[in-house]
Amino acid sequence: MKKVLLLFSMIFFSLVIFAQDVKITIKMENEPIKSILNEIEKKSNYTFVYSSTLIDTKRNISLVADNEKLETVVAKLCTIAGLNYSFEGKRVVLTQKLTNQESAKGSQKSVQVTGRVLDEQNQPLPGAYVYLKNNGNIRTVSNVDGRFTLSIPEDFVNKDVIAITFVGMKMSETPFVGSADLIVILEVDTRLLEDVVVTGYQTISKERSAGSFSLVKGEVVQDKANISGSLIQSLEGQAAGLNVNIKSNGDEEFLIRGLTSINSNKTPLIVVDGVAVSQSVLNNMISNNDISTVTFLKDATAASIWGSRAANGVIVITTKTGSDTNRKVKVSYDGTYTNKGMPDYSYQNMMDSEMFIKTAKETFDPVAWPWDNINAGIYNTEKPQVYRHEKILYDFNRGLITESQMNSELAKLAALNNREQMEEYFMQPAFATTHNVSLTGGSSFYKYFFSLGYENDGSTSKSSTDKFMINSRQEFNLTSWLKADLGINLGMTNVNNQVSPTAGLSTIPYMMFADENGNPLSHSDLNYMDSFRLTKQAAGDINLDYIPLLDANGSFNRSIINNARINAGINIKLFKGLTFDGRYYYQRGNGKSESFFNRDAWAVRNETSFFTQPKASSTTLPTFYLPTKGGNYDVVNSQSTDWTVRNQLAYQNSFENSKHQINALAGMELRANRDITSLTRSKGYDPQLLTFQPYDEKLLAVTGITNPLIRNTTSGNNKLTTPSSQFGETEVRYVSVYSNLGYTYNNRYSLNSSVRVDQSNLFGTDKSVQFKPIWSVGLVWNVTNENFMKGQKAFNRLMARFSYGLAGNSPDPGKGGPYNVIRVKTVGNAIFNELGSGFEVEYPANTRLTWEQTRTVNFGVDYSILNNRVSGSIDVYDKYTTNLLANLDLASTSGWNTTYANTGIMSNKGVELSVNTLNVNNSDLRWSTNFTFSYNVNKIVKLYESSTFLTVIKPFAEGFPANTLWAYRFAGLDNMGDPLSYNANGDLIKTYATMDQNVKLGENKSIVNMGVMTPPFYGGLTNNIKYKDFELSFMFIYNLGHKMFNTAATYSGRLTRNLNKEFDNRWRKVGDNTNIPSYVANTSLEVRRNTDFFTRGDINVLSASYVKLRDLSISYSLPANICNKLYTDKIKLKLQVSNLLTIAANKYGIDPEAHNLTNGSRFNRFGPAYSIGLSVNFK
Repeated sequence: MKKVLLLFSMIFFSLVIFAQDVKITIKMENEPIKSILNEIEKKSNYTFVYSSTLIDTKRNISLVADNEKLETVVAKLCTIAGLNYSFEGKRVVLTQKLTNQESAKGSQKSVQVTGRVLDEQNQPLPGAYVYLKNNGNIRTVSNVDGRFTLSIPEDFVNKDVIAITFVGMKMSETPFVGSADLIVILEVDTRLLEDVVVTGYQTISKERSAGSFSLVKGEVVQDKANISGSLIQSLEGQAAGLNVNIKSNGDEEFLIRGLTSINSNKTPLIVVDGVAVSQSVLNNMISNNDISTVTFLKDATAASIWGSRAANGVIVITTKTGSDTNRKVKVSYDGTYTNKGMPDYSYQNMMDSEMFIKTAKETFDPVAWPWDNINAGIYNTEKPQVYRHEKILYDFNRGLITESQMNSELAKLAALNNREQMEEYFMQPAFATTHNVSLTGGSSFYKYFFSLGYENDGSTSKSSTDKFMINSRQEFNLTSWLKADLGINLGMTNVNNQVSPTAGLSTIPYMMFADENGNPLSHSDLNYMDSFRLTKQAAGDINLDYIPLLDANGSFNRSIINNARINAGINIKLFKGLTFDGRYYYQRGNGKSESFFNRDAWAVRNETSFFTQPKASSTTLPTFYLPTKGGNYDVVNSQSTDWTVRNQLAYQNSFENSKHQINALAGMELRANRDITSLTRSKGYDPQLLTFQPYDEKLLAVTGITNPLIRNTTSGNNKLTTPSSQFGETEVRYVSVYSNLGYTYNNRYSLNSSVRVDQSNLFGTDKSVQFKPIWSVGLVWNVTNENFMKGQKAFNRLMARFSYGLAGNSPDPGKGGPYNVIRVKTVGNAIFNELGSGFEVEYPANTRLTWEQTRTVNFGVDYSILNNRVSGSIDVYDKYTTNLLANLDLASTSGWNTTYANTGIMSNKGVELSVNTLNVNNSDLRWSTNFTFSYNVNKIVKLYESSTFLTVIKPFAEGFPANTLWAYRFAGLDNMGDPLSYNANGDLIKTYATMDQNVKLGENKSIVNMGVMTPPFYGGLTNNIKYKDFELSFMFIYNLGHKMFNTAATYSGRLTRNLNKEFDNRWRKVGDNTNIPSYVANTSLEVRRNTDFFTRGDINVLSASYVKLRDLSISYSLPANICNKLYTDKIKLKLQVSNLLTIAANKYGIDPEAHNLTNGSRFNRFGPAYSIGLSVNFK
């Protein structure tokens, strides 16, 4: 202990002596105190700490000094301004002088309050200003460990508030209720903070970095992520340049600064605590409550250090760490419950039973679909199938019932509607719950952060996902020159999927699932005509009835994923300025997915009928080739391993009173990832006995069986096409060397540079495509530190940045590489009739395959004005990607159709804007606003093989943006109700045959470019209002300027499913005023026309622009005196509503987020989600 005190004393006195050595020359007359303080900070590299509410820094004074010591200059200033000062390390703390009356108060009987001031990372804040709010002369500052002691007269107990301020932090206020030992955590004030940027390899001051970054605090996204279930979705609108789109299957697609690849990986690289991880690891192992900050690296200077995986941008996530709490354990709890409700079925705009029956009568055509053919099963591989509405119409057509009887029976169907039963039996309101308990504490030697998280997500399909996450981060200050850290994450995810009826749920609205008494109803007529079914049942002794409510009984579909990761680091101070950093990471995941359908499932019984030969006579038995007991059991086992070893040297030093500052690092990194999956299928499985029944797979797969009970093919023998086992393995290895150099001159000019060389088993073996460096260079000009900016009051901060460099995007594993990619050849193929199975080359070797390279030019300006009330940044960028990765068509003589190759060039240009304002800021009310705006325009500059025109579905064409929405030139309907279009000569056409077939896409005048399907304009507007203990926050997001196809309301053939209501507005006769094509009963007649001329015509293209009130939240923090009685430091109650308002730029009520932009189909749209939450920090 004595050694520690001695060391501390030496450090303290050395800093004081250093202050004596610093010489200052200054001459400022009648200038604001703040301007004088800023000038001294520039010349001394010391920082002044004071309370702007207690010290009037706008007051003008004069100060002259000629090569005088720093402490002398500070003393002279404080004498003139009537202030006290003290040196705390490299901080100079300014306070008001006590009057005689105030000194007398200080001699009264006092209560001692001790405490510690920490940041959100639980790191000490030395030099924090601690004072009594209504009596600022009772004050102190925190020491180098963030500790303070404040003596307060007893008269102020329960009458005043202890306020704590720190540069770049929000003020903290704690009611003074008597003697206490406080732990105060100050929150970052993003307007005032001189940002530091975490790249994953190093932490650098933004003042000295030329990179383009965006920083989002963990607390901003925590509640949003707990509601949406996705960290990525919660970041929408928070950072300029980030665009998030939700796909129809619920997956998210997120891009930083546009699309830089067409067929390779498009998503940004995700880094957690310095190590690259997959999105799966992020979702299954990292609790949203444990996230401290999220940093977006957007340009080459910021991202190039990550090499051949950084062209799409980098998202760097840091998790919470421990703190020095003087060995006191701090416990926190966060919990939320979210009700997402049921989807809005009316949004689908589907027919009800009444309209469906009306349409059925209008479209019924017994000539196009003769009863004899229906009855013989000609249209369904000899399996006759007729629907209930069809049966009634055919019975009338065949004279079996009267028209009155037909109308009566159809009216009964029209009166039914299965939507309520669908919701009752197969759906539930979606919900989500999260719980997180964390413990943090430690000492100067050892700090720790532990958390236990639980998340439960229940979907509308009655499926549920349970996640359990354990997080541990420990830091060890072993000696003055040796530090270590250890992070351990354990995650377990259990998914129980609701098993759907194996023959599906009919969309026909009159198909009820239960009668009025709740008894399950049969839907067997959806699969086979009753007469056919009953005959086959008798011949094969197999029940083929289908009752949806009973079908899934005893079946299950579940999966479990277990993950573990260890992230260890070591920091060794070798000598002044030079450190060694090592980072060692290992992650392993195991997954098991089980799918079991028991013997009662219709799909199992139906499959058995395919491999059963019927009875030869009434006295014999059928011949079964598949087990007749037990069910079908599929198991998928997966295993992933990922490891990283990184060793680097870092150097940081300054010279000539910090006139020259240098940051440098160099290192080497090894990384490998291996994924293995295997699938086994068992039949006749008994989950109780854990046994299965054997069968002759080779016979069924290669030879098949003759004379089956029910055919599954139109010709030949019935064959089994699903192999009993499959296997896949992918391994990716990287070796990299890198370096980074930063130099700053006089706190005005900075130069950044980096270089990295990656090698991987994904790259070609040809030497011409190897050893291509990824590099960057950047310049920073800190304009506010220039002499000509002295005395100006407009800008508090003004910086200009320029960067240029290359980043990369490596090929997708398994799609191609320097060696042949092989796959298992499934049984049944003619080549392997005698062998049963084997391997074949799926992708041929490409020795010249290399990564996509993206060159980025970025110019940016960071600013802060009006006393830091308005701040933000503006960036303009130009990204140019070469060696685009995609499948390239090959000549058929090569033996393959395509190969994975470098095929083109793409560009992205854009502008980003972020603005932060502090609109109101006083003791009771604080109102701040954050606005982000992004604009991106994309263009495919070159395709080495341009697509020829076949359909408008192909989105890529040279000279046009990626994801262009192409459309036919709709020319109305002809006298048959068929859609027309124009060819290149302006002639009317109605089929592909008369269109320009072999003209490159983009040059073909038969189609038009309607815009893009990704929004070129996007961003968000967030307002945060705090009034006393209440907080209100609301955020609007917007995506503008993109296009989508409307819902296609066309149909032909038998009416076997429900349709969009718009189909009722179709063309029926000459003179009808509509653009919806006519109904064609006989599908073979469809060759006369091309309905895509309408469904994908320019008339069917809509604006996909929209604005949403993404979330609205209100919170209330209980007063400190109540929290103190409950032995807590903080209790906060939260209420949040998501997606409360949507404004879409189309007249059809389409929500682009619940719409497939490429084909016009709608999917489930949910209403607002309501969430309640509780946060507690215990004493």
